[in-house]
Amino acid sequence: MATIAPGTWVELIEGESQRLSFPPPRTALVVAVHRAAVKARGNPLTFVASIDDGQRVDWVGAIDETMLKVTGGPVASPRAAVGRRLLAGASCWKVVRPGLLTSPGVANPYLTLYGGNRPWVVLGELLNGSLVAAPLNDARGNPKWYAPEIAAAHLLFPNAKHSQLELAHLWSLPPGLPSSGEVDAAARQALGRDVVGYYV
Repeated sequence: MATIAPGTWVELIEGESQRLSFPPPRTALVVAVHRAAVKARGNPLTFVASIDDGQRVDWVGAIDETMLKVTGGPVASPRAAVGRRLLAGASCWKVVRPGLLTSPGVANPYLTLYGGNRPWVVLGELLNGSLVAAPLNDARGNPKWYAPEIAAAHLLFPNAKHSQLELAHLWSLPPGLPSSGEVDAAARQALGRDVVGYYV
């Protein structure tokens, strides 16, 4: 289970940043995990944010607690600040294919990082232009309150299937990734409520 409380300052252990395809711009991070995740037995997944000198979120990622060491705190969790950047930006609801979260030569999946080369839905944009996205996964037989389902008909890209949007695995991705599709407008309002509800 996740054991590091929201609002705790942490750092990536030496060498962990090099294992990531999209590493944070600094090693100092703040835990912004959902409080319910601290009760999720057997899963050390957490959610962290990087804060710039202007106290703005400039990177987010869902990583494994074993990649971190505690350095201080508590401070206010940046979760609400992340939430304010969701459903914003011109790329919102686009589908992108960023590739693996791990660097070449690193096992995939690595710990609890989301594995595989899969489609991701852009759910917002940070002030530095980075996209904020969540991965899509097969929805068959795996309902979860934090992973809203999307019908295949509402995923406008080739070979789409009934999917779930893995909100607990939010990541910053580079701006300018080419779009490979989008979420149909008919599904956006309901999904948007789920997204905002999870990141309040």
